[in-house]
Amino acid sequence: MSEAMRISSHKLLLAAVPLLAAAAASAAEHKIECPVQLPQDALQVVHPPSGWTAFVPTALRLSSVTMMNGPPSKMAILKPDEIKQQKNKKKVSWLDLNDGPAPGGKWIACNYGEGNNDVILSRQIDDKTSQCTVTYSGTSPREYDITIACDW
Repeated sequence: MSEAMRISSHKLLLAAVPLLAAAAASAAEHKIECPVQLPQDALQVVHPPSGWTAFVPTALRLSSVTMMNGPPSKMAILKPDEIKQQKNKKKVSWLDLNDGPAPGGKWIACNYGEGNNDVILSRQIDDKTSQCTVTYSGTSPREYDITIACDW
């Protein structure tokens, strides 16, 4: 192999290293999206008390996100490990989701409504998930843009 070819192949390898590192980093991070709102017609009162008629007047907007050990019926909500507040941004992080077994699996809970968890829409996430960060951007909880990034 000539000296020029050897130098070219080294340059090519050095140029590829940052690309491979970026690909590995993006492969480890997974975005999860909660629906921004639950439509009005998705919400029902199936068995109202006798003599009463139920009506859902409006859709419910996503208000917060949390992590849980097990399905939502267990209400095993995990306390975040870190909360960072900036001017119009708040980051809430669960940094060690591999701390012991999660009976029933690891779950993410999307909370809707004006109160504290009026409606919870949740789903099980991969058992390999090691940490998650939820970022709230905006000036008002009613208008937050919420992003979720999890790593494993």
